[in-house]
Amino acid sequence: MKILILSIPFPPSIGGTESVSTALAEGFVRAGHEVCLISETPADPGYDEQFPYRVRRNIGKLALLREVACSDVFLHNSISLRYAWPLLLCRRRWVVAHHTWLVEPGHKPSWIARLKLLILRRATSICISKSIASQFKFPVVVIGNPYNDSLFRPIAEETRLNDLLFVGNLGRVKGVDLLLRAMHMLREQNLSVTLTIVGEGPEEQSLKALCEELGIASVVRFAGVKRGESLAREYNRHRVFVAPSRWMEPFGVVALEAIACGCIVVGSQGGGLVDAIGPVGLTFPNGNVESLAETLRVALQDSSYQSLRAFAPDHLKLHKAQNVANRYLEVLSGMSPTGE
Repeated sequence: MKILILSIPFPPSIGGTESVSTALAEGFVRAGHEVCLISETPADPGYDEQFPYRVRRNIGKLALLREVACSDVFLHNSISLRYAWPLLLCRRRWVVAHHTWLVEPGHKPSWIARLKLLILRRATSICISKSIASQFKFPVVVIGNPYNDSLFRPIAEETRLNDLLFVGNLGRVKGVDLLLRAMHMLREQNLSVTLTIVGEGPEEQSLKALCEELGIASVVRFAGVKRGESLAREYNRHRVFVAPSRWMEPFGVVALEAIACGCIVVGSQGGGLVDAIGPVGLTFPNGNVESLAETLRVALQDSSYQSLRAFAPDHLKLHKAQNVANRYLEVLSGMSPTGE
């Protein structure tokens, strides 16, 4: 099968769409298919030689039409109408993977969202979580995102001496301030815990000031950005990974990474994080500091919850990169996917 993938952001850019697109393209090639990926992200000459498939960047309209005409199926990693027009001239299977909201819960759809929802009835839609799937009134397939199972794994020489870990952007929607206030509540209950914050973002300085204000600066470490092996080792040094997002996260690959490295997860229950956490963690209502504090106390003090790690292998199997790629291939070929 000749598969054309649209991934507007792509390496060297770093992000969720980029990592999913890379994992899928490599999985398709390993399964014996021919892949071409188109992107708008610029790269230095020679950069794309590392990939086992063709990468074309910022191509013109005629080149796009030719690529669609030469393909069997066109996979959009997030819908783009600017790249869909060749399908009016070439009847090819069109599959769209939805990685975020077209219409956020509680919001009215914009005119462009209405147009996309109308046009998407002509495509096959894959949603990364049940929550994202709920915004559509037509049949969709739910396939959770993959994680890098070769990188994120238990590391025997690391010791799990630290309590809580957060990994992500330090913006308000990620709820790190809620986590700090929950830690303060635990401190008032004579339970002092440590927290490592990995990441950077616009709220970093205000979060550091909040630590001073709450009197917890001595137990909170801002570790900056970590990637690759360094990040895997950080996961392996902590007992509980926390994803305290205010907003309805579409999914949460960081939760899978943490589980693969031996953590249990505490995360907000609205949105797609619950799909990523599965049975290997606990959830609390988005934005509820009191509930977050209580859930953290239970996760840290009740030893029975550490047994949740026993559910990790079966849960992670669904999200191993090649298994996810294989389920996509079933959809791309017109079959009904197996699995969850």
